[in-house]
Order: sequence, then C-alpha cells, then structure tokens
Amino acid sequence: MALRMAGSPEDRKQTIARATCRAIVELGLHRMNLRDIARALGTTTGPLQHYFRSKEELLLYTKNLLIDELLNNARKAGLKLQGGERLRVVCEHLLPFSESARIAWLVLTAFNGRAIGDKQLTAIQNSRYSKCRQFFEQEIEVAKGAGVVRRSVDTVLEAIALASFVDGLAVQVLFLSRGETKRAKDELVRQYLERSFGVARCVKPQPRRRRAPQENAAPEMPRRVRE
Repeated sequence: MALRMAGSPEDRKQTIARATCRAIVELGLHRMNLRDIARALGTTTGPLQHYFRSKEELLLYTKNLLIDELLNNARKAGLKLQGGERLRVVCEHLLPFSESARIAWLVLTAFNGRAIGDKQLTAIQNSRYSKCRQFFEQEIEVAKGAGVVRRSVDTVLEAIALASFVDGLAVQVLFLSRGETKRAKDELVRQYLERSFGVARCVKPQPRRRRAPQENAAPEMPRRVRE
C-alpha cells in the first residue's frame, strides 16, 4: 500500500524533492529514475507523476529548491550582523559545512556535469549562477554601506569573483577530510575576505589580567588624602 504524503501540495512537492536528493546522492544523477525516488518515499510513481509531468521537471524543481534554501539560509544567518562579520558568516553558510548543505552541494555538483551538451540544462545552470551573483552583489553593496568594503570596488566583478570562490571551495570541501574541513571553515573564508576586500579579522578583546603580587615586594604606601 502506498504511503500517503501529508501537508499542502507545495509541502508534498518538497517531500518528493528531498527524496530525489537522497536518490541522487545514493545512486548518481544518471542512474536514478522515478521508481528509485518512489521507493525512497515508500510509495508508487503515481504521486510523483501527479505533481511533476516528467523527471526533468522534478529535477528542475529540486535544483531550484536547493539553491533558494542555500541563499535564504545564508541571508538569514547574516541578517543581524554587520560589516565584515556579516560577509564572512553569509559565505560560510553557503558552504557544505553542515550535513544539509553538504547534501545540497553533492546534488548541485551532479547537475554541473549533466548540463554539458544539454541546452536546456545549460540555460538552467546559467540562471543558477546569475541568481548567486545577484545575491553576492547585494551583500557587497551592504558591506560598502557599512564601510568595510571600499566604494571604488567594482560590485559586479567582485560578485563574480566571490561566487567563484564559494563555488570552487564548496566542491573542494566535499572531498576533504574532517580535519581539513575544519581548517577550511576556520581560516579560508576569513583569509579570502582579508586579501580581496581588506576586511579586517574580527578579534575579541582579551580581558586584562590582574598582576599577581610579587614576593618580598615592598608594601604599597597609601596615598595622602588632600585636606
């Protein structure tokens, strides 16, 4: 008996999309089919075909959902922050340092290879990159307004560079060891922002330590009170 999916039609589409992600990660984009997705959901292909007319339509929806979630999560993470710290946190939340972001990047990376030689998927890929560049353009403008990025910086070119840095680093992180991933998270984004924009590292002031009294030191004389 097929499992009945709960929620609104949009909730159900998202449930199917997340099962699609699991199937892609497990089987690969080329090998995965609608039956694999239905099996991951514990249902038949009927509900899938009710919401998506084809496998390609399902894949397009899944890809857009992942991109929108990555960008929205990064935007929310930086919402209450300012200056260089906001730019750093936004970039780090886009990278596969969490399990959900890692799954998203595995799926998006699988799409990259498939887009080669396919005009429709290439157009979709261009749309994805355009959306990401626009996101970084907005963040760079916010950083300019906060005074941590020079007004003379070319927003469009730097958005392309920053998007390329995040995209390339994300693919690298997918294949790093746990120790290397931690070093990348702790240092690489900070170093890039320092070199590219002059964004200073945010250092917390250390509390002043009270000097311990020295042995055999002469007692401090009390100050004379002015009369």
